[in-house]
Amino acid sequence: MAIRNGISSGYPFVEAIKSALPLCDEFLISDGFSEDKTYEVLETLSQQDSRIQLFRDKWDQKSFDGSALKNALNMVRYRCKGTYIFEIDANEIIPEENIPFIRSLPDIYPRDEVFSFPYYQILGSKILFNEEFRVRFSKNRRDIKVLYDANTMGFKYTLKDLMDSRTRKRVKSRILRSILEGRKISSGLPERYIYLPRPIFKYYSIFPENFFNKMKTKRYLQPTKDYSSFDLSSENSQLSGIYHKYKEAHDYENFWEEIYNYHMKFLKGGKSINKEFIEHRIIKESDQPKIIQPQFNKDSYTPPI
Repeated sequence: MAIRNGISSGYPFVEAIKSALPLCDEFLISDGFSEDKTYEVLETLSQQDSRIQLFRDKWDQKSFDGSALKNALNMVRYRCKGTYIFEIDANEIIPEENIPFIRSLPDIYPRDEVFSFPYYQILGSKILFNEEFRVRFSKNRRDIKVLYDANTMGFKYTLKDLMDSRTRKRVKSRILRSILEGRKISSGLPERYIYLPRPIFKYYSIFPENFFNKMKTKRYLQPTKDYSSFDLSSENSQLSGIYHKYKEAHDYENFWEEIYNYHMKFLKGGKSINKEFIEHRIIKESDQPKIIQPQFNKDSYTPPI
């Protein structure tokens, strides 16, 4: 895991770590010199569990399409000693039912090098914002790296990698397997798609007070006009009204419905999303991992330490 200012951004990183620990023989965490007591919380966790190893790495001063987070994750990834690696974001919760199944995958598929799992992305405590597969579990090999904006892993080779005969042999083997299995040949294959007992839950944002701080981080990681529209200090911000309404009424569910509607309206070029559509994308709080449920319907994140 790589993290920076997890508390102020509202990432439930303590719950994420605790959900993943049963899967791990070691848990390496890189903190990007947090300024909000995140590192102090991580130190407390490491004192409670000897498997947790902490590092501090400076993030890139400028980030292009998530490159700062990608590079931070690869730095900590290269320190891992295990045969297999699981990369988890600070806002992701692994349901406990998945742990024994994931641990069994290397025995079931010993030849496979990367595995893709289903993820539910949740907005607030109930709204299903997105569904997708992500590559987060792989063999520990230097030519398997975190890619793009850190949302996946795959094969990437440097000239030094390709000078190694073992790497060239693996590349040939991967291409041959793709041909034999009728797969499309690309830099990210072959990967094994796995349907877990339950999807992994990724919480886009849970806490209204932390939401806009997270958007500031998003603007740094991916400097586009998409995220600058969430700047409350801007006179043209369409979200100021939504935020001030929440401050007055503290209507948690309505806040996230309006944020969701804003997101979808923005993505769909100004077309509104009706409430009936939103209600069809609801996942009950009681159907989500128990470890995260105590954080629902709160203004901001307080680490449970």
